[in-house]
Amino acid sequence: MKKIVVILMIGLALAGCVSTSDLMKSWVGKPESRLLEKWGAPDSSTRSNGRHIMTWKNTYTNRYGGNASTCRATFIADKNGVIKKWSYSNCPAFSIK
Repeated sequence: MKKIVVILMIGLALAGCVSTSDLMKSWVGKPESRLLEKWGAPDSSTRSNGRHIMTWKNTYTNRYGGNASTCRATFIADKNGVIKKWSYSNCPAFSIK
């Protein structure tokens, strides 16, 4: 499921000129349950001070080969289950990023 989500992210980004930041930002204000429904279970999940921190990881190799890299996408939901913050690291640059 996670690989499908990442493939969809890439496809949407390339097809619609949407940056990775735009895609991540689109989840702010949305229910955590909706994110979990679309992305599936996170690879890691912790609760701290009423917040829920969820991280998905995907290992990829660029189309020219080379070393594998791991993309990490993290969302933080508040105590009411609403996405408030996001971050990503080492993810491929898409479109206008």
